[in-house]
Amino acid sequence: YSTSTGQHKPHREQQLNLFVQNRDRAVFIRDLPFHCTNDDLRTFIRENLNFSNDYIEDVVVRYGQHGKSLQVACVLLKDALLAQSVITKLHGARFEGRDLRYKLL
Repeated sequence: YSTSTGQHKPHREQQLNLFVQNRDRAVFIRDLPFHCTNDDLRTFIRENLNFSNDYIEDVVVRYGQHGKSLQVACVLLKDALLAQSVITKLHGARFEGRDLRYKLL
């Protein structure tokens, strides 16, 4: 992926752009456990909402420089209705001892 000037953008920037361009179906999640991984969060959402893997396009847990989760993540869903369903049904849900908070990006 290159910009109009020919410079290559890092993968992280590509992901951020994808989420920003699709705000109506991107969910921001905070208060994650420090050890949470992308797969942990994807599984939690799938199992609690009976979603298939096709409903979740991307999950990105943010990590600090020491490899610990920053306790925030973004999840990109197939459509805006699925994103709203995640927010409505899982806001405040307990995940590994933490009450998660969800909102549209």
